[in-house]
Amino acid sequence: MNKRSFVKAILDGTIQGLTLFYLLLLDLSKYTLNWTIKQYLTVALCGAIFSSCVYFFLIFKESNLKGAIIFFVISVVSFAIVMLILLILYLNVNFFSLREVNNADGILLLLNIGCFILSSFILRIGIFATWIINKKLKNIA
Repeated sequence: MNKRSFVKAILDGTIQGLTLFYLLLLDLSKYTLNWTIKQYLTVALCGAIFSSCVYFFLIFKESNLKGAIIFFVISVVSFAIVMLILLILYLNVNFFSLREVNNADGILLLLNIGCFILSSFILRIGIFATWIINKKLKNIA
């Protein structure tokens, strides 16, 4: 894996981490006080689609399977590091004005995180399968 692919993998993980972080902040902000659960899940799904589109444009530049797998691993590690850094920073600086929360908001956050991660994972697996099929078809032709 070359340096350019390494930077792209870090960029993908960073964008995925930022998307999830701001999705969580939006869930707890005053702007979403009267939202239904369907609206929360729709926003989580839109965030996963955005994150997967970035993955789509970055993964199709990879030339071999080993490079694509390394790309995925670096992206996941980068995602975890970015989320950890953002949560540590958030403890010191408030980005949005948050509303008062209760126990149901914690369950809602878990549901949204689960929706985002599950739909993002499914979309990324689909994109990766499409990438493999595309590479196999190019080798046949």
